[in-house]
Amino acid sequence: MVTMTKHQDLKSIYFLRGLTDEEIAKLEPLCKEEILEVGTLCQNEGVPVNRVNFIVKGKVGVEFHVPGIFQHGNDFILYTLDEGGVFGWSALIKDTPWSSMRVIERTTVWWVDAQALLDLCEQNNHLGYVLMKNLCSLVATRLRRNRMATLNAIAAIR
Repeated sequence: MVTMTKHQDLKSIYFLRGLTDEEIAKLEPLCKEEILEVGTLCQNEGVPVNRVNFIVKGKVGVEFHVPGIFQHGNDFILYTLDEGGVFGWSALIKDTPWSSMRVIERTTVWWVDAQALLDLCEQNNHLGYVLMKNLCSLVATRLRRNRMATLNAIAAIR
């Protein structure tokens, strides 16, 4: 079994690509590890969050609520995020999450307080630029993914 360090874990996160080793080293002390158990609701749509979560191991599902459509529950998994993924990013734009997230496989995350991350971005222009560029790419990707997953779900219901 290979044991990775926090630095190696963080370098494997897609959202952090483009950061230098020195910038990752500045981020490391801000990150805290948490293990999330299967079934845990780790983000709730419309409930403000104050942390950004980097998935090191495991899988979480993006739940979608469709009122009145299903007979045995109105929530289903729209798509999943696994190793290298990020959730809670809406805290970086002072917004509430657009979706709920439920743990599908036991998941290890490194999480960082959103304000501490924003402060680090203010202190280091390159780090801030890279993260905000990656955030824009992430938001665009999620919008496309949500659109396609929603259209596929609608087609499956019909």
